[in-house]
Order: sequence, then C-alpha cells, then structure tokens
Amino acid sequence: MRGRSGHRDVSQADLERALRIVAEVISLHGEVYLPLFIRLRDELEQKKNRNTALNEALRLARDKGV
Repeated sequence: MRGRSGHRDVSQADLERALRIVAEVISLHGEVYLPLFIRLRDELEQKKNRNTALNEALRLARDKGV
C-alpha cells in the first residue's frame, strides 16, 4: 500500500523488526545509533495508537450508538 507521498507504508511488523536490528547494532557498536532506535520506537508507538483509534472508530460506527 502506498501513502500520500507515494512511498510504501511501513507496517507495524516492519518497525518491530527494525527496532530489534537497531537494538543489536547498539549492543555491538554503542549508543551512537540510539537516536535511530528512539525514532523507530516513536514511529511504532504512533502506528499502534493510530491503529487503536481506527479500530475504536470502526467499532463505534458498527455499534451505531449515535
């Protein structure tokens, strides 16, 4: 799937895998890569929050509690 910018959307699984890889790199090469880890962690958290909000909105729409 493509995002608005034309780039492929990064999945939650992609972000989780990248976090594990960067964690390993940090363990081998030091904290110079910590900013990348923080960025990926934040992106993953945003994706999770967005998915949670989307699921909640769809559930509310299904329940038609308006």
